[in-house]
Amino acid sequence: MASALDHGAATTIRHSVAVLALLVLASCAQPTSAPDASSYDVNTPFKEFMGHVVQPAAARFWAGSGTVYDATGLHDRTPTTPEGWEAVEGGGLELVEIGNVLKLPARVRSPQADWIGHADMIIALAREAAQAAEHHDKAAMLSVGSRLDAACEACHIEFMTPEQRGDVAPAKTAGH
Repeated sequence: MASALDHGAATTIRHSVAVLALLVLASCAQPTSAPDASSYDVNTPFKEFMGHVVQPAAARFWAGSGTVYDATGLHDRTPTTPEGWEAVEGGGLELVEIGNVLKLPARVRSPQADWIGHADMIIALAREAAQAAEHHDKAAMLSVGSRLDAACEACHIEFMTPEQRGDVAPAKTAGH
C-alpha cells in the first residue's frame, strides 16, 4: 500500500513541476501587440458601410422588437421560434462588434471624444439588446430598442449633414 501512495505522490509532484515549468515559460513570453492602424482595411466608403453592414444588423434586431401597424392591423414582431430569437440576438451582437469597428482609428471622426462616446453607447445598448433577446424578454427588447434608436439618431444628428440624413432635399446646383 505504501508503494501505491509513493507512486501517486510522485506522479502528483511530476505534474506539479510540469505545470510550474509551463507557467514560468508563459510568463517569459513577450506579449503580442495589436496591429497598427495601417494594417486595417477600412476603405469601404462610410455610406456603404452604414448601408451594407450597420443597417442590416440593426434591422435583424428591430425585426423582432415592437409592433407594426399596416393595412391589415397591428402586428407584434416578437419572435415566436428559437430561430427567431437567435436572429434577433445575433443582430444585437453584430451591433456590438460594429461599435468596435467604429472605434478603429481610421473610422474615428472629430470631435473624437464625441465619436467614441457614441460608439461606446451603441456597444452598451447593443449588448443589452442581445441579452434581452437571449432571455426572450419582450419588454426589455422594446425598452432597449427605443434607447438604441435614440443613440443612433443622436450620432447621426452630430456627424451627418441634413442631406445625408435625408432631413432636407439636397441643395440644387446653379443652372438646374
